[in-house]
Amino acid sequence: MRKVMLLWLVLIAPLAVAQSYTLTDLGTLSGGTSGALSINDSSQIAGLASIRTDGDPQEDVFLWTPQGGMQDIVGYADLAAINNFGETAGGASNEAFIWTESGGKVNLGILNNSSFSQAAAINDLGDVVGNSTISDSNRFTHAFVWTSARGMRDIGTLGGNNSWAWGINNHRQVVGYSSLAGDDNVIHAFLWTSAGGMRDLGTLGGSYSYAQAINDSGAIVGESTLPGDALQHAFLWTKSKGMQDLGTLGGAYSIALAINSSGEIVGYSATHKTYKVSAFLWRSGKGMENLTKRIGSGSGWWVSNANGINKAGQIAATGYSSTDLNDPHALLLTPNTAPTK
Repeated sequence: MRKVMLLWLVLIAPLAVAQSYTLTDLGTLSGGTSGALSINDSSQIAGLASIRTDGDPQEDVFLWTPQGGMQDIVGYADLAAINNFGETAGGASNEAFIWTESGGKVNLGILNNSSFSQAAAINDLGDVVGNSTISDSNRFTHAFVWTSARGMRDIGTLGGNNSWAWGINNHRQVVGYSSLAGDDNVIHAFLWTSAGGMRDLGTLGGSYSYAQAINDSGAIVGESTLPGDALQHAFLWTKSKGMQDLGTLGGAYSIALAINSSGEIVGYSATHKTYKVSAFLWRSGKGMENLTKRIGSGSGWWVSNANGINKAGQIAATGYSSTDLNDPHALLLTPNTAPTK
């Protein structure tokens, strides 16, 4: 009897590992579509939502809070990120901005007074990173760091003409990607610090890599092509181990978009040898899990991508209801139990 019981426990053990989630539909604004892009530790979410207009299609930045729901805060936008103080940064009407509840929207400027900038991330110090054109004549784009003390600073490239910053932590370490000297079509992920400048993080063996986010421990996530450049996999980069391949959900590609303080990673991946994708959660020792399968088979939702994760393991995502596969909605996924490490 004892041997049978032990065998039974071994067989059910893997079932206890998988995390399940409660899904909250955050709704939309007047246009009927929305997507969640960033979440803070107070469960506040920033994202984009369409607006019904008589002219061209328009997306605005929204701020969603558990107490107040979805609020339209900035019009004509293309990016949105939020920090733990509820400060929101993004791009709107061709210029990077920061928004606060007390001060509203403040534009951050454009490098060399050219024509375009957008913000992609904001840390708890209020520092903002993104990219900006550097000249109206050549349209080259450089990564920038903006601080309230110094304004917008061009942080250069890895030798090529273009770079883009996508993440910053509270130690003011910046990540993104840049073209290389001699070939603007070859892109590598970078880590930038004010002391050391821009460091090439390499690839998973292919020609391209893109860093998307960094946590306060200096762990970096993104995606890279494999040898031959036919496949693209999500990666985790750490100082001790370098770039690690996180695999996929069964398809040809995956992209990691965010990492929290516990090292939990979210993004999206192809699930088969088709273009169908699903949001994923990756945890050390547990690998990549399909989040659509973690919200209950009867939920009626397909979670297409996950863009942010906070310290409690709550995930900002975008998905589709089985009753409307044309109009995406911003979603909040809340763990039903405390995340295991």
